[in-house]
Amino acid sequence: MAPPRGDGPGDGSAARGYDDPMTSELSADVVVVGSGAAGLSAAVSAAVALTESSEGGSVLLLERSDRLGGTTAVSGGVAWLPNNDHMRELELPDSPERALDYLRAISLGRADPALLEAFVAAAPAAARFLEAETPLRFSAAGRGNPAGGVLPFPDYQADLPGGAANGRSLDPAPFDPSALGDLAEALREPLPYSVSWSGGGLVLDSGEWVGGRALAGALIAGALAHGVRIERGVRARRLIADAAGRVAGIEAEREGDVLRIEARRGVVLAAGGFEWDGELRREWLRGPVDALLSPQGLAEGDALRMAMERGAALANLGEAWWTLAVRLTGEGSGPDDAQGELRFLSGPRSLPGSILVNRLGRRFVNEAVNYHDIVRAFHVFDPGAFTYPNRPAWFLFGESYRRAYG
Repeated sequence: MAPPRGDGPGDGSAARGYDDPMTSELSADVVVVGSGAAGLSAAVSAAVALTESSEGGSVLLLERSDRLGGTTAVSGGVAWLPNNDHMRELELPDSPERALDYLRAISLGRADPALLEAFVAAAPAAARFLEAETPLRFSAAGRGNPAGGVLPFPDYQADLPGGAANGRSLDPAPFDPSALGDLAEALREPLPYSVSWSGGGLVLDSGEWVGGRALAGALIAGALAHGVRIERGVRARRLIADAAGRVAGIEAEREGDVLRIEARRGVVLAAGGFEWDGELRREWLRGPVDALLSPQGLAEGDALRMAMERGAALANLGEAWWTLAVRLTGEGSGPDDAQGELRFLSGPRSLPGSILVNRLGRRFVNEAVNYHDIVRAFHVFDPGAFTYPNRPAWFLFGESYRRAYG
């Protein structure tokens, strides 16, 4: 990869008409904001494209915290990529047409058709590219069953038109963090899971990473191999434009200092969501939020605010990646509290011998529905009582359940 060009305050950026002169020692052809799967994939893509170009170039990735991986590192790490090569290897049927039918149904008509078509067309190639250019390896075989064998991993609403019973959800293979050297210590820790109930099986004794950490770790290794420079503790604050209005850099902060970083060919904003910004939550989300599972302070809407300042169009911000969690009395009561001991309520709520009941003591939802869509039941509003009848809710179980799964 060609070395960076024009680094430093003497690079002539003021003469080129930027609305703020570039004064940072950091500079690159492409600047990526965020170290989750989106930002890392973008950084790898940019690095490969620049290497293959006649001029070469450099890629700089900025992460606001001292930990890498973003929300990806604390997630399950599954990528939904329809019609992928691994499905064909397992002779699992799929097609772009089926995937589009499913996306149209699952999005309830609220998604841009052109974006859906572009995503479906690019999905197989995206998986292929990341496996070719990074240590990341995917599996479409499904999830391991603690009782033996492998369970299929269906679409969350597999009975909708175009739904698939298995194969579109790709699991990252276990990743050996020794490939990252000392940087492995910078990867964000995963959220704790209970393995005492029979649906566990998320622990490896080999020292390898699984889930979101495996996904993030493999992508970081790939980015480093392609010469991507990663800077931690740099919080992007504002997009800088030149005299023609073209975005040409980033204003950022590091340890109280203001940096103006030139991006000669472009900026990629991949800095996550806005769940830790109470103002944006209240303004955009379609329903109430009682707890936050992403690491505190990680997702405060930085990229959204930067984009809005430059007039970017936004859509579908009332949605989120919803899930249920429980918090015991005394461990915090709301989304602005410290996380405390939040516990996922995913597998346990679907096991026999337990139910969810609302404030009236009534069962109000099929407890076995997927973790994302079950939250819709909590956003039901009763206009007569002018309240959300299913908030709060209680998870009830008996002694036989506790003995079997507790």
